[in-house]
Amino acid sequence: MENSVVPKSFSIPQRTILDFLNLSENERDYIWNSFEHLRFADLDLPLDEWDRLHHRYCIYQEDFLENILALSIEYIYKIWHDKARFCEILNSVLDLAENTLCHNVSFAPDVIKEFPAVVREDIWIAVYNSVYDSYEAEKSKAKSKDAYALNIAIQNKFKHIFKTDRDKNIIKIRATGATLESTGQEYGFTRTRVQQIEQKVLNEFNHFLSRKKPHYILQTFTQSNTLLLVNDIQSHLGELSEIFIYCLKKCNNKDVLWINELNGFIIGDSSWYIDLTVYINTLPDMFEDSELEIYISNTLRLFNIEIDYNLFSKLILNRYNHTGNFYSKKKIYKADVYMAVLKRYYPDGIKLYDDFEMMRFRNYAKDLFGNVGLPENDRAIYIRIAALTVLCGRGRYILLDQIRLDEEVLNNIHQFIIDSDRNVIMFGELFERFKAELLDKTSIDNRFYLQGVLRYKYENEFYFTKDILIKDINSEQGIKLSIAIEAFIKEQGRIVTRDEINEEFLGLAESVLQLAIANSSNILLWDYGKYLHSEQLVVDNTIKERFKKLLDIYTNQGSVSIRKIYHDIYVRENEFLINNNINGHIALYSVLNFWFPDDYEFSRSYIAAKGSTVTTFDTVIREYLSNFDEVYISDFKDYVDSIRSSNFTISALLDNISDEFIRVDSDLLFRKDRLNLSEDVIESIEETTLALIGNTGYLSVKKPLDFLFYPNVGIKWTPFLLVSIVKYFCKRLKIINTATGYRYLNEVIVDNSLNIDDYDELLSYALSHEAKESSFKSLDEMKRFLLEAELIANNIPKSLFDKGYIVDEGSKMKALQNVTV
Repeated sequence: MENSVVPKSFSIPQRTILDFLNLSENERDYIWNSFEHLRFADLDLPLDEWDRLHHRYCIYQEDFLENILALSIEYIYKIWHDKARFCEILNSVLDLAENTLCHNVSFAPDVIKEFPAVVREDIWIAVYNSVYDSYEAEKSKAKSKDAYALNIAIQNKFKHIFKTDRDKNIIKIRATGATLESTGQEYGFTRTRVQQIEQKVLNEFNHFLSRKKPHYILQTFTQSNTLLLVNDIQSHLGELSEIFIYCLKKCNNKDVLWINELNGFIIGDSSWYIDLTVYINTLPDMFEDSELEIYISNTLRLFNIEIDYNLFSKLILNRYNHTGNFYSKKKIYKADVYMAVLKRYYPDGIKLYDDFEMMRFRNYAKDLFGNVGLPENDRAIYIRIAALTVLCGRGRYILLDQIRLDEEVLNNIHQFIIDSDRNVIMFGELFERFKAELLDKTSIDNRFYLQGVLRYKYENEFYFTKDILIKDINSEQGIKLSIAIEAFIKEQGRIVTRDEINEEFLGLAESVLQLAIANSSNILLWDYGKYLHSEQLVVDNTIKERFKKLLDIYTNQGSVSIRKIYHDIYVRENEFLINNNINGHIALYSVLNFWFPDDYEFSRSYIAAKGSTVTTFDTVIREYLSNFDEVYISDFKDYVDSIRSSNFTISALLDNISDEFIRVDSDLLFRKDRLNLSEDVIESIEETTLALIGNTGYLSVKKPLDFLFYPNVGIKWTPFLLVSIVKYFCKRLKIINTATGYRYLNEVIVDNSLNIDDYDELLSYALSHEAKESSFKSLDEMKRFLLEAELIANNIPKSLFDKGYIVDEGSKMKALQNVTV
């Protein structure tokens, strides 16, 4: 026995299993010799038994059986804490011996035949206990005996893999991601030499892995049947982890696949991961947080993978970015934000160019995505939304996937357009012709909706304007129409009005007229709705040269307003202005644009040097306002007057800058983002105002107001502030102006559900509501009531009589309510 070849890691006690079996010396020698040359493959165990031994204990069919004979029954009995359990282990040992004897020895003792034939897992626990000092000592060193044993085996193997500390350090450096070249510089080696050293180490590692098998490493390091994570390796191998992970990544074993997003390896069949990757690519590009659980649960159920839920979530979410309440496979752009908001909150379309609606839209976007940095200029958002949607009403746009279409109906409309002998077709005509089919089979219920859908479907085929569809913009008919309009203006030899053109060309759509004017550089816009042909200009080169020098001076200092130029030249170029009937800045702008289109940049009412950016009036005033958090309206007005660059009224200007400033007092503007105007605060303001309005449905702000119950918005309440907040933020309320001018309070707050749109309708409603459909005795009674309600300043407007809102019934005056409540 002592001369037999056994593994060096096992000591052979005095009594072995063969001694326990009470065999003769010859029988023991025969068995030992047989075990010494016998491999586990010779046992012909069932496949499921091999799988169990292989995965759990790293037993390979090419291994020899001699290890089992090195166990000492006596030694195991001394260190084993549970004697009853020891007897079960002993039975497993005898089962293995029986299998061996039945296959390789000519005799099988009766005592062995009485034991069960199944090879129990517990035998391998006994094997590891026989290697180390004691069961308790081993238990304190690792979570499992198997992991500890493998740890020792790996450490021993790495001692042999690395011939020198230099080799070990080279692999350590490479494991950090260093290149072959930079690694070699540490030791003065070439890239090739470093590669040779690394390959030698990897060859040794691959040999080790072929013996230990990845499945055994997986099962001993973690509870997972699929994934071996870096954390698992580090918890067992410590400082060797980095090298081991690098070698495992670089190995050529088909059962090992490194997965970056999991920070670990898939051990065994990885086809599920490939299938999962393909499946994840089919998931939506973007979805909300609330949908995540559904996608993960459905995917887990579909693939039936034994994998931790959190890790599985990580596999999916690694392909997504998280912004606000959304996951997205790609960076979330403004268009994605717009689409998500429209889909969630505007299934029936959004009304563009509406300040209140844009405020709501911005709040919705913030709720879904957080602060994604939407453009400050509402117009930029309007333009982008219009490009992503389809016109579905007057100023209303809807997402394409929210439209119900019928291809047969659209094909019929398209065929009608093609077959028509007319080049220009009105959308109103098309809608009326196909109205029954459209209402029955599609969601198209107005001519604007039809225009939007046709434009989406056939934009590359036809030319679309506001009111009409042109089949061929370059057709002879289209060209003739433009030529005819230009010829008519030229023939008049004077300024021609829009009404004169419409009278000459019956049924001419405004869009067609504008198209004809845009296509002819000789037609000059002379004033609103007035045109002049360029041949009517009385001019010589001297005049043009003077204006050229003047524009050079102006544009060298930046953009210049045409209003300023007109004001400055009014005296010294008065003869030129009179001779050409130029009585305003619009005509002067058209002339200069006609003379110098290639010399300067023209944009609306501004002119700038060629190649430079034209600074608009809006840009100028916003640059001025950017210096303030609060500004006096009187100062603002003085500044606007000083630059002489706009015909805006102050009221219009205040509306224009309402995205940044709102009026908080008679002569004070305050930066909007400095106020507390959250959705909850706005709702509270609405509720409080509706309570003050009561059942009358309206409230004049000229009346004394008690702001005791209004929420704190960060500044003292005033009637001006209330009007501003209602006008720009409150959906359930509306502002009706009783007079023009911005200096005084002229506003009435109205319950929006009354559908009152103008001042006359408000007065009619107030009178009829007060009279409860009965009549006033006289006009004086009506006037007195309206004065007390602060709805008029002096007399009842004549327009109420002209529109029939007030009728004289002899002894009675009756107010007719022209408002649907």
